[in-house]
Amino acid sequence: MKFLKKTALAAMCLVLVLGCAACGGVSADDAVAYAQGELDAAYLGIYSQEFLDLVDITEDDARETHEQNISAETDYFLGTYIGVSDVEALPDDVRQSVEDMYEEIYSHSKYTVNSATQTSEGDYNVDVTIYPIDIMQRFTAEELQAIWDEVTTELSAGIDVASLSDEEYVELYNSCDAEYVRRTVELIEGLIPELDYEEAQSAVLKLELEDNVYTAVDTDWANIDLMIIDYSGAYAG
Repeated sequence: MKFLKKTALAAMCLVLVLGCAACGGVSADDAVAYAQGELDAAYLGIYSQEFLDLVDITEDDARETHEQNISAETDYFLGTYIGVSDVEALPDDVRQSVEDMYEEIYSHSKYTVNSATQTSEGDYNVDVTIYPIDIMQRFTAEELQAIWDEVTTELSAGIDVASLSDEEYVELYNSCDAEYVRRTVELIEGLIPELDYEEAQSAVLKLELEDNVYTAVDTDWANIDLMIIDYSGAYAG
């Protein structure tokens, strides 16, 4: 297994763009509240009434966005970061264990929404400080490889792999993947109490005004998402 750098495409977990209606006038304080609410909903699963009223959605709507974010991060982790060959073949309880892991990791998200500045075009640039979580820097690719080697050795013991049919081979491989995920999750969850933060990073979330509605720029969200959990070591001191 090897570590792959998380790309902006993989990071675009905030699939529902919420607009702030501008017809009644949107202040800099509103822009700050919007950014704070989006971050809290996506990562902490916190849905303030101020945010819900500002974007005119229900708590269920906000919760759905949070769950989509967790699901997308889980897909990235399984399919790209630790290299599971067939994510769809994993048992439901295994996938759920990863989602639960991310709920716990995200509960430690640390960021500050500082201020918002309005441009001459009417847009807002919201200044945000992100403190990247270092959990994925607390283990190595070699440790993951050792888990995989241990699992495949145990589950293939006494089996003549070369004699297996294609169907039997896929079944064995999927079983190895599932156990590999279980043990990897166990490893990471054991490191959560040691979790810390890397050097603070500055980011800007632009809220663009169009047709009397403000929407957040997707690429800015992707940039922020890259910073929340440092997968590549880009923010390590």
